[in-house]
Amino acid sequence: MTQIATTIDQGKYLLKCGVVKENADMHWQFIRNISEPGRAWHDPVLIPARMPGVEYPNMKSFPAWSLSALIALLPKKYGPSISFSISLNEWIVEFDFLKLHNERLNHRECDSNIMMALIKMVRWCYSNSICNGKG
Repeated sequence: MTQIATTIDQGKYLLKCGVVKENADMHWQFIRNISEPGRAWHDPVLIPARMPGVEYPNMKSFPAWSLSALIALLPKKYGPSISFSISLNEWIVEFDFLKLHNERLNHRECDSNIMMALIKMVRWCYSNSICNGKG
């Protein structure tokens, strides 16, 4: 199955890392179940992010990030080089840029799932205070 956005668990992880939900371009929508007693919510459905400020009383949602939204979270200042490659069924995300005072910074994250490799890179960038989209 193709993964087009972060799962709910991956989204929780990103929020814990400091990513703000306003940067999400999709969301998991839960609709209140009124037809089946004992089951409060239907299974979530992934949909594009809804209009800001619009509330639906019978729904709740959780933010999700597409692959392009995750890439947009990566830093762009100081002219970084971000590359993606695959080797032996493992995605590699490499990040290389020149910091202030000509200090070079290089980091690599790997995972069999490209979304997880990117999530790990976003986490590393946030933990080193060099990421876009901080709240």
